[in-house]
Amino acid sequence: MVGFAMDVGSFQVVVGNLQAVASDDAVIDALGAALSSVLFAEVRTNLSHTDHSLADLRRLDHPYARRHGSIKIHGGSQTVVHKQSGELLSSLRVEKLPSANSPTGEAYAVWFDVGAAPHAAFVVQGTRYMLPRDVLWATCSDPRVRKNLMRAATRTLGAQLRSKSNVRFQNS
Repeated sequence: MVGFAMDVGSFQVVVGNLQAVASDDAVIDALGAALSSVLFAEVRTNLSHTDHSLADLRRLDHPYARRHGSIKIHGGSQTVVHKQSGELLSSLRVEKLPSANSPTGEAYAVWFDVGAAPHAAFVVQGTRYMLPRDVLWATCSDPRVRKNLMRAATRTLGAQLRSKSNVRFQNS
């Protein structure tokens, strides 16, 4: 095998000059699991903020209200979501799903189960009254998280391949 490319959201890993004893599937599975576990942990952290209750947000004139034009709390960050009932946090999932963009036909995904938390779509996409907070995309786009994703990919590939490969990270 000469090499392969793998997308994790907007994050693409390209492995070239692959001369390993591990199968393509084993490498992709290990890499996908490592990357998704890092992203899953980061998103869980971002969904777990408890510094403001619903009453606090009301007193702050609903800082996520669309009428303000931008988010008026936590520096306008889309990565911060306050944990209220815990339903959104418990609806976060990570699993291997079918994917047309993956060499194996499957890819790891971090997603919200809207059956467990129907309001997840309103938080991510916004409503006519509330600004969107796409915590999944914003977390994946955070430079610190991207660095941690690269470290996880490099660590996993080093353990799996034990070969002379080159790894390149790029925006897709």
